[in-house]
Amino acid sequence: MAEARGALPGWVSVLGWGLALCCLCGAGPLWSGSHEWKKLILTQHWPPTVCKEVNRCRDSLDYWTIHGLWPDRAEDCNHSWHFNLNEIKDLLRDMKIYWPDVIHPSSNRSQFWKHEWDKHGTCAAQVDALNSERKYFGKSLDLYKQIDLNSVLQKFEIKPSINYYQLADFKDALTRIYGVVPKIQCLMPEQGENVQTIGQIELCFTKEDFHLPNDLYKQIDLNSVLQKFEIKPSINYYQLADFKDALTRIYGVVPKIQCLMPEQGENVQTIGQIELCFTKEDFHLRNCTEPEEQPSSGQEARLAREASTHGMMVCEDGPIFYPPPKSQH
Repeated sequence: MAEARGALPGWVSVLGWGLALCCLCGAGPLWSGSHEWKKLILTQHWPPTVCKEVNRCRDSLDYWTIHGLWPDRAEDCNHSWHFNLNEIKDLLRDMKIYWPDVIHPSSNRSQFWKHEWDKHGTCAAQVDALNSERKYFGKSLDLYKQIDLNSVLQKFEIKPSINYYQLADFKDALTRIYGVVPKIQCLMPEQGENVQTIGQIELCFTKEDFHLPNDLYKQIDLNSVLQKFEIKPSINYYQLADFKDALTRIYGVVPKIQCLMPEQGENVQTIGQIELCFTKEDFHLRNCTEPEEQPSSGQEARLAREASTHGMMVCEDGPIFYPPPKSQH
């Protein structure tokens, strides 16, 4: 499928480019300065919209799939580096599921991957982590699974429907989870229609370490997440499960929640601190304590001392105040 730079044929851009950190990289011997690029764009498209645009699909799919992983300022960087299907044989199962060619017959579907490699992969190969077919397609699949766009939209109850959504529904949901503004493309209304059709979503990654360029606090956006679930400061108490269920649903991991224990004459604890853990290697969310990682007695004592400096302990199941009740003194 031949796409124009930054847009599918006949499509218009309805949101600005996602934020991205930019840092020039020296080109290798195979690429001239005109092929230097700054960021990678993971592009996912909605197959039914693609089929509506080209009007010749044999079948379609009901989930977001990969269109490509595109360096932002370079195309067709090495005409002598030909696509070889044998180099990605071990990826074919995932490729057929997550990076299918919905337009062409199954006997010719590797032509889509060839096109993406020739046009974009040979430019992405300037980076060591992408300097082979296997690395380029493998990393693209990894980023697709990391982003998990289908699940994120479902978490916000954005599902295929006969009714229309507001563009803000998509933009707000994705910005809350990813911490960056996506680029969203649509098909314009056909004659007799007055609503555009969403077709493609792009997210930009840093060239150096494949991170969405954000900071973790903004990425988590805890305040907005709690408000989405109607968990707001109140004179009434909540159940600890209200917090745990909401946060686990959005982040996919179990948070650690600490409380002030009830004072004398009280029987409800007060929430005071929420902890979310990230992997050391790539800053992905993970459970703070895995079953096989139970702290030793010494570690437990140290953690208890640290928590006690604030007078807080891990919350017990049951009611919790948010915020603290006003003093009656």
